[in-house]
Amino acid sequence: MMRPPPAPSFAETRRILDILRSTRLFAELGDVDLRNIALCAEIRSVPKRTYLFHEGDSPHGFYLIGKGVVNVHRLDEEGRETVIRIFREGESFGEVFLADGGPSPVSARTEASATLLLVRRADLTRMIAGQPGIAMRLLASMSRHLRSLVDKLGSLQHRTVAERLREWLLLRCPETAGCEPVKVRLPSKKYLLAAEIGTAPETLSRNLARLRDHGWILPSGDTITVLDPEAFASADLGS
Repeated sequence: MMRPPPAPSFAETRRILDILRSTRLFAELGDVDLRNIALCAEIRSVPKRTYLFHEGDSPHGFYLIGKGVVNVHRLDEEGRETVIRIFREGESFGEVFLADGGPSPVSARTEASATLLLVRRADLTRMIAGQPGIAMRLLASMSRHLRSLVDKLGSLQHRTVAERLREWLLLRCPETAGCEPVKVRLPSKKYLLAAEIGTAPETLSRNLARLRDHGWILPSGDTITVLDPEAFASADLGS
């Protein structure tokens, strides 16, 4: 019989709890539930451009991002990559593997050095079997998380690419920036930014050029300078 992994140390448990509390999926769970989930989790420091799993694999659990960027994608028959979604700090992915140990329909790769929390399916399943009450609380938390994602998707559909790009840029500007210029670092690949805001790379390029021509931003290499964040936030960007 396979032995369960050793319980995390006190310091590691604190790190695990910090990640659980900062992740939207578990933000509303109580301390007792989080401590129980922490016993089913392990922290992994993962280098840039490392695959967590490939399409067709059966991952051992699902992931929470403490730091870094993860690219979830598929490959077509000719080996071209289609980004499904980019996940960042405070987000989780692979929750479907909690209930389904079947092959993954996607691959996941870090785009930057990452600190990830793997919640092991087998251990969490055993814990739930012994404490069935937590299953309902987990289900309620996941339902709220899914509802928020659906709401976010609906919001994206009613905004232009320029508006989504503005939001992405302003989220990376300090709240105290006011009208002072702010430099925002771009992802290493432009298609990653396009995937994050739900558009094609060509459409992203056109909108970057339009915002530049209107004097709102100044692209340069791997950064974009938001010239006046306060005015940009309330600007009419047109259709």
